Order: sequence, then structure tokens, then C-alpha cells
Amino acid sequence: MKSYLMKATAIAGFLSSVFLWQTPARAAADVSGADKEFVKKASEINVAEIQAGGVAQQKGSSSQVKMLAEHMAKDHSKAEDELQSLAKSKGIELKQDTTVGKKMETMGLEKANGEKFDNEFLEHQAKDHQTAIKLFETELQKGSDPEIKSWAEKTIPVLKSHLAMAEGNQAGKGSSSTRQHSSGGGGAAQATSD
Repeated sequence: MKSYLMKATAIAGFLSSVFLWQTPARAAADVSGADKEFVKKASEINVAEIQAGGVAQQKGSSSQVKMLAEHMAKDHSKAEDELQSLAKSKGIELKQDTTVGKKMETMGLEKANGEKFDNEFLEHQAKDHQTAIKLFETELQKGSDPEIKSWAEKTIPVLKSHLAMAEGNQAGKGSSSTRQHSSGGGGAAQATSD
């Protein structure tokens, strides 16, 4: 009889732990729609930057552009790996793709050559990173999931660094594009890379 009670208790304990365990579907239900949308957009940004970085490593005419592209692709690959893991733990399915607009932008870059390519790449990087910083800062202000907000917070300095490098390279090339500092954190965005 004792043996039967011990087995029944063990089985009951196991079953209750199975039912109480948070499944990815249940985790997804606990994440707000805004947080889910942020995670999906952040992933699209990472994928677009990885793709653009790959193109620039092949087509860039200056060593600065190629180094910037390599650096950005590496950082966005790391960020995407972290985000994929976080999304999986939250039950958020990511498609590891980018928007049609970003695909068209990358195709346009692929058609450019030489200095024209470098200038367009740097212009796109500055604009894209300004947009990304706004998105990430909005998540910090309005997001509700602490883990997603924490990931956004630790990624913002990387985005600001990329913006500063892109703008620094634009200034070094004498680009005539208008630069806008809309991140609110201005200081990091005004630095230049060596």
C-alpha cells in the first residue's frame, strides 16, 4: 500500500508540474501585442542589416565602408541570435525575413558601384539606424515585458554606435545628405569612428 501511495504521489507531482509549466503558446499570450510587434520589427531590422552588410562587404569601394559593413553584420547577427532565443522563450514566431521595402532597397544598392555605392550605403545606414533607435526607445518607454525591454535597452548603444560610424564615414566622404539626430541621446550619435 505504501508503494502504491508513493507512486501515486510521484505521478501527481509530475502531472501538476507539466500542467503548471508555461508553454510557448501560453507565454505568447502573456506578451502584449505591442511587445510582439516590436520583437518582429527588431528581427526584420537585424535581417535587413545583415543582408545589407553582406552586400557592402562585397561591393564597397572603400576599406572604411567594408569594415563598417562587417562590423554591423556581426553585431546584428549577434543581436538576432539573442532575439531569436528571447522570442522562442516568449512563444513569438519570427520569420527571419525583412520587409519588401528593405528588399527593394538592398536590390537598389546591389545595382550601384564604387563611390556611389558607398554613399548610398552610408546614407541608408544612417537613416535606418535613426529609425531603429526611435523604435527601440519607444519600446523602452511603452513596452510592458521586462525581458524584451532589457534586450532593447542593451541593444540601443550598439545602434547608436552604428549610427555614429555611418555618419562619421558620411562626413569623411563629404556626403551632402542631411543628418538628423532624433535619438534624443545625441552624444553617442555625434562620435566618429577611427
